[in-house]
Amino acid sequence: MAGKKPKKSHRTAKRKTQLDKRMEDFGEEVEALGKRVEHKGKHIESWWHRTFGIAGPFISAVIAMVFFFLAVLAVRMVNVPFNTGFLADISSFLMDNTGIFFLLFVLFSYSSYFSRWHFKSFRPFTPIVTAAGITACLWIAMNAMDIANFYIGSTVLFDIAYAISRLLPFIFGLAVLLGYIILIVQISMESRKGMERVVMEHARRHTKVREDTDLKRLYRSGKDKILGGVCGGLAEYFHMDPVIFRLMFVLLAFAWGFGILFYIICWIVIPRNPEHKWNR
Repeated sequence: MAGKKPKKSHRTAKRKTQLDKRMEDFGEEVEALGKRVEHKGKHIESWWHRTFGIAGPFISAVIAMVFFFLAVLAVRMVNVPFNTGFLADISSFLMDNTGIFFLLFVLFSYSSYFSRWHFKSFRPFTPIVTAAGITACLWIAMNAMDIANFYIGSTVLFDIAYAISRLLPFIFGLAVLLGYIILIVQISMESRKGMERVVMEHARRHTKVREDTDLKRLYRSGKDKILGGVCGGLAEYFHMDPVIFRLMFVLLAFAWGFGILFYIICWIVIPRNPEHKWNR
């Protein structure tokens, strides 16, 4: 009897090894399938944008609205045999706010288009789009809580929904501020890495780095400035009109004063352009 136990243990270990191998094969196949689907999706997206151009995102938003109405219709059909007030209120909320949902679809469709095909020009607006997405998700969650609370009567849901409704402007402004801080940090890190690559290339070739290098650093402008040259520097970096950035800061100033605070932070963090003249 004692001599048979090792055989049983050996068979169990062998089964475990086979199971591990099958799970590993399964994981590799799923990963390969995901990569193929991702590659196919990028190919279809590229074809869509090349075919329809600037009108492509709008057409995508219209198609999304078709599926939106189909989803609302499905909710109403499901609710026919049950006749529950909760599902009826959900479908009513969706239909009453179709205009808002369509604008959201258009916003995110065009943000996806510009971030892919005009990344450098669109990059300054990415924090605003991200903040709008966060705010929209919280707004939807807030309304869902209100509808659920009408039937559940939970004080916790009521308090959370009320807090979100009061803090939505603050959350939007804070998300925009953090987004621009992260964007400036990313640009600074990219500039630093680019400088390191240039220095390494210079050391390898033992030649002077050419002045026409593609490396660009973010500076405050001494040529086009009203206060600290932040907007002028951003405009020079992104090759855009500085008026656009000035308007953005003015609009953010009305969001709980975040524009003023963010401008001061940029004024401190972003260095002067050493090639410009500065009045001391």
